[in-house]
Amino acid sequence: MKSLIYSILIFLVSVNLHLNAQDFKSYDKDGVSLMYPSDWEVVDIEKKKEENPNNPMLRSILFEIVADKETNETKTVEAMRIDMEGKNASLSDVENFFDKLFKNSQGKVQILKKGDGKINGYEYKSMTLRTEVDEAQLLGVQRMLLDGKYAYVISVNTPLAEFANYKTTVNQILDSFKIK
Repeated sequence: MKSLIYSILIFLVSVNLHLNAQDFKSYDKDGVSLMYPSDWEVVDIEKKKEENPNNPMLRSILFEIVADKETNETKTVEAMRIDMEGKNASLSDVENFFDKLFKNSQGKVQILKKGDGKINGYEYKSMTLRTEVDEAQLLGVQRMLLDGKYAYVISVNTPLAEFANYKTTVNQILDSFKIK
């Protein structure tokens, strides 16, 4: 009887691992890399910058990767690099900047949770955010890292209703970010 229970338990764990397993690809650009689900697509960010030359936030974007380019309720990964040379900023200063930015968003971005940690040799600050974009509710995690001259901001967003299903994927993407 015990062996039957153990067999069922092992079977359920292996099915769960198989269902959560996902193939990943690597993306490298401008001295950074990260892993993302292989069925997602890299956005032509240079084209986006050309189409929106007056958008200051686009200038800092290194790359954007999306699960579905056709919908507003897409799952996305975005990485920004912000030049911090001469600003003598700490990681807490970077976090405070985004904290103020989101608080001034007139309720479109809500900070649900803050955290910190260390990954791949870098300390980071993180925020779990609830965002409203074109009436779509998104939940995401944003990590901020500081590497001397640059602050890096990596954001992963999913539709609110799907976040629980993608939490493992979100963490894998965020944990894979590396500065070379």
